[in-house]
Amino acid sequence: MTAGDVTVDASVFVAAQRLDEPHRPECETVIQALISDGVPMHQPSLTLVEVSAALARRTLDTTFAREGIAVISGIPGVVFHDLDLSAARAAAEVAADAVLRGADAVYVQVARDQGTTLVTLDQELLARSPDDVDAITPRMWLDRQPGPRATETSEESAGQQSGDRADRPSEVQAGNAGEVAPGDERHA
Repeated sequence: MTAGDVTVDASVFVAAQRLDEPHRPECETVIQALISDGVPMHQPSLTLVEVSAALARRTLDTTFAREGIAVISGIPGVVFHDLDLSAARAAAEVAADAVLRGADAVYVQVARDQGTTLVTLDQELLARSPDDVDAITPRMWLDRQPGPRATETSEESAGQQSGDRADRPSEVQAGNAGEVAPGDERHA
């Protein structure tokens, strides 16, 4: 059984790229599973802005923020959806109806339009997403998967990468399993 298409909230990408994030193991495992299973990820183009901004603001490291953009842009199976006027109007309706922040409404609208499952760590987004959008946590996504993945996290992977900078985008996420970014403890 193959997992259905997904939309991954920026919160999941950010958590997967920082060793100091408490949800990193499951977020990294979800992204790695999506890549290895060839599951299409339908993303608003806004994902690049949100991830870059979050990484830059948390670390004050513009190089790291740009690396995050490169990692996400290089993930096989990511399909970016532009926020044109029609999509913006639809997302604005979602924002008003569900009382969501603007960026969250854009993710919901992409998930709705593409018929994808929205994977997020954002509790407000989980609580307020419309009933016609399947919004779940990374742990819930893993629990839905058949086989050992339901209980698996990337703890082994996190242990192997303990020399990584606390904020270094993982090369594994871009589909290069086995390659690990060099250690640098500037943001540990």
